[in-house]
Amino acid sequence: MFNWMRFSALFAKERKDFAKNKNVLLMALMPLGFCLLYANLFLSDASMGAMGQWEVLSLCLGMSLVMMSGYSIGMMIAEEKEKMTLRTLLLSGVRPLEFFAGKAVLTILISIVVNIAMFFIVGLDPSFLLGYVLISTPMVIMMTILGGLLGVISPNQMATGVIGLPLMLLFLLIPSFANFNATFYKIAAFLPTQRMNLLMQDLLQNSLFKSSGDFMTHMFVIVVWFGISLFSFMFAYKKVGIDA
Repeated sequence: MFNWMRFSALFAKERKDFAKNKNVLLMALMPLGFCLLYANLFLSDASMGAMGQWEVLSLCLGMSLVMMSGYSIGMMIAEEKEKMTLRTLLLSGVRPLEFFAGKAVLTILISIVVNIAMFFIVGLDPSFLLGYVLISTPMVIMMTILGGLLGVISPNQMATGVIGLPLMLLFLLIPSFANFNATFYKIAAFLPTQRMNLLMQDLLQNSLFKSSGDFMTHMFVIVVWFGISLFSFMFAYKKVGIDA
């Protein structure tokens, strides 16, 4: 059963520690910085339109998902292991969901705020904001779960960068090159970030639900990845508890 007292204690700890963690702050600010840079470089021409704006935003959103939603929580959990506080949490009976929620809620909220800020930086029509949030937020949560998995299996903070590199290459770079290479395009079809991009493109073209088959396929890939991520995190957390 979910214990709200343990969750509240973990959340309060993360809230106090966040402002002191320069690495996490950097992870939050980098996507915003690149979004401002790309918007000034590539969106000065009004003829780019909504799809051009989304191309810039999708690149920065992918960066936010990997760096802020994924890497940051992985680094925070790995830090707990370095300080031996994760062992204490495990022995105190903290459940996987309580541990993840306490560590991740602040990361998820900040990620959503960053993503919304980038939406306005690129200048997309505010009428698309609700759809954008509904499409991107499940991806934020999923990537945070994967980041939690990364932190649990990493022996220290330095290792999160090495172990997490394939995650960045997979979820960020492959969808970025999908339109330029047939092999990348085929691989990207199995990735949730690519499906998120396609959903957003359909939203901007007002064709989100015109093809129910495409919509269901996009959602199926995202849901499968969400389930795999959650199962893997819970399994890894319990394994660490056994080995602790």
